[in-house]
Amino acid sequence: LNDEGQVEYGAEMTLDTEIKLIRSRAMRLVLEGESGPMLYYCTNNSRVYREKDLEGMSIHPEDAPGIEYLINSYPEYRLVKCIPIEGDDNKIELCHVLYNQGLITFK
Repeated sequence: LNDEGQVEYGAEMTLDTEIKLIRSRAMRLVLEGESGPMLYYCTNNSRVYREKDLEGMSIHPEDAPGIEYLINSYPEYRLVKCIPIEGDDNKIELCHVLYNQGLITFK
């Protein structure tokens, strides 16, 4: 972890990297009307009931199919190149974001 609490990359993620969610219910994709899709996750929950607000982040609408793909693929590993979004760089960037939030693991 770096000073900001984010995971620093110990290995390079490529299109041939196999990834999966860390838990079956680690994240939920929600359409929030005009504000677009939101990704809510529970990887940093407190042991005290309702001590912290629900964590989440807005995502690009183009990334929603990729996130849904990973949610529906659990518990299987999937190749980064198989994520159904446009552009190889976008696939890798999405995986970096999810990895930094502690939502996915990779081989």
